[in-house]
Amino acid sequence: MSHGKQTRYGVLKRHSPWLFIYRISQLHFALGLSLFVGLSLAYWYYLGFWLPWHGFKPIISLNGLDPSRLMHMILFNIAYLSQLIVLPQALFGMFVAPFKRYQRTRLARKVANARNPLKALSKLSWEEFETLTAEVFSSQGYKVQETINGADGGVDVIAKRKGKVYLIQCKHWTSRVGVAVVREMAGIVATSKAQAGIIVATNGFSLDAQRFAEQSQVELIDGPTLIELLH
Repeated sequence: MSHGKQTRYGVLKRHSPWLFIYRISQLHFALGLSLFVGLSLAYWYYLGFWLPWHGFKPIISLNGLDPSRLMHMILFNIAYLSQLIVLPQALFGMFVAPFKRYQRTRLARKVANARNPLKALSKLSWEEFETLTAEVFSSQGYKVQETINGADGGVDVIAKRKGKVYLIQCKHWTSRVGVAVVREMAGIVATSKAQAGIIVATNGFSLDAQRFAEQSQVELIDGPTLIELLH
């Protein structure tokens, strides 16, 4: 089961610790491939065979075992059975990451190349809107992390660049965002070590929200501005 790690900014999307190899292999296809080959050779060297080619052959025998042989049997079986968890993670991870990048790029192109980009933007789900926002900032050189706070809650995206942290909240609303939301974001920024807060809203902001943002560490990005950044 996946779960999140609580931070001062929000709950980051984070896989279970059991999927550590999977997360590493997603960083780059070459890294995932090297990890898969290296782990396969390591298993082959230690076990003398490889599970997918030789079937299920664990050592299960307790007759006449001294402590050293018993420990060897335990370690052997742990290594043997761990292949079922470790090797698929390395294999799937290196293909999942490119597929996810393709999906994000396709979403960005879908909006950017639409006859009416603003209308296409308004038709996105709130999850797609958050993904699109993260993709826009990622394309500008930010390292982005999406959170799992849910729709319209807390910080949706954390963007980092050159040691600075920016907290992003996405508001895929049919109405304008009011000053209360900007005040809330300003409070989050003030109580954290973030450089600034950014609110991205499909349908813009009220005049009060704009005036308050001018006097705080909060930047406002409306739909048309997001489309410009997307291009």
